[in-house]
Amino acid sequence: MINISQSRLFGFARQVCLLPALCVPVFVCSSASAYDWNSDYGIDASLERDDNFRLSEADPVATTSTGVGVFADLQGLTEISSLRFSVRARATRYSESSIEDSDNYNLLLATARSGERWSGTFDLSLAAESTTETELLDSGNVLDGERKSARVAPGLRYQLDERNSIYGNLAFSDVTYDTVSLTEYTDNTASAGWVNQFSETSEVSVNVSVSEYDPDAGDTTTVTSVNVGYGFNASEATRYNFQLGASERDNPVGTDRDGNSSFEILHSIDDRNGFSLFVGNGYAGSGVGEVRYETRLKLRWDHALAERMQLKLTGEGVSTDDRDYIEIVAGGSHQYTRELSFAANLRYRSQQSDINDADSTSVLVSLSYSPI
Repeated sequence: MINISQSRLFGFARQVCLLPALCVPVFVCSSASAYDWNSDYGIDASLERDDNFRLSEADPVATTSTGVGVFADLQGLTEISSLRFSVRARATRYSESSIEDSDNYNLLLATARSGERWSGTFDLSLAAESTTETELLDSGNVLDGERKSARVAPGLRYQLDERNSIYGNLAFSDVTYDTVSLTEYTDNTASAGWVNQFSETSEVSVNVSVSEYDPDAGDTTTVTSVNVGYGFNASEATRYNFQLGASERDNPVGTDRDGNSSFEILHSIDDRNGFSLFVGNGYAGSGVGEVRYETRLKLRWDHALAERMQLKLTGEGVSTDDRDYIEIVAGGSHQYTRELSFAANLRYRSQQSDINDADSTSVLVSLSYSPI
């Protein structure tokens, strides 16, 4: 039997009640036209075996975990606006008594609206997740704990003429932990840019951003960045994006500068066959209590073997001055019936640092049910 603490359920319920209230302005603004609604909901169960759960070289801990999750997704569309509301909850239990059980929650509200020459977006997300997963790509501190995060991101874009547009975005993030091993912080960013569509398939852009990282235990760090981007469509299915720039990191200790760069490939044949690759570097806030310079990698490949069978390969990695981490997941899924699907994944993780070099392999099988 899976038990979720009353305090967590109470906090989760308060968050769920908050989001519908925030949706009211969206409905009022869109009262002139009715939404075309689509919904999806379901439940899933999983079983996983990991031979080194904490990625420890000195004391590897093997464990078997079982998980149960539920989700609901509601999306509405009109000719000029869209609204999405998503809720997910998951409880995971471990056979190894030294590992704390975890309860994860994710809520998302995403809205968009467009006028004759402008378009606007507003995104809100709330999450409570286990630090044994969230810190793999952040601090590397794979100790039991909970990470709570809230993010609000409004944005506005205006079309100056047929080829030129300008935009402005804001992002406000707040991250808290229930473990003293990690540092709570806020990270707020304002950015603005110009985009020129100089051909039917190519565009160039200039972006300026300022972010303020404020840890609870430490001094505020300000990062100012200027970037130039270029993107082009090589075909109807393939797009390339490049970005080059420079950033300045300023805090009471001193000021330093470094370059930014990123490269992205997007190749999408259809909904069931696609490939994407992103590699980039720059300054980023972290649960270690400082803004670090890091390199990130993200890879995804989806391929349909048959109408109901899908293969998937994903990869993620991060490299900093004192740590390198990479995660690769390979697996497949089968849509057994319209409502029932089965999936199996193999995950490999590797971490190298000054004090710890370790890897792990895990196998996960899951069963999902959605009546829609």
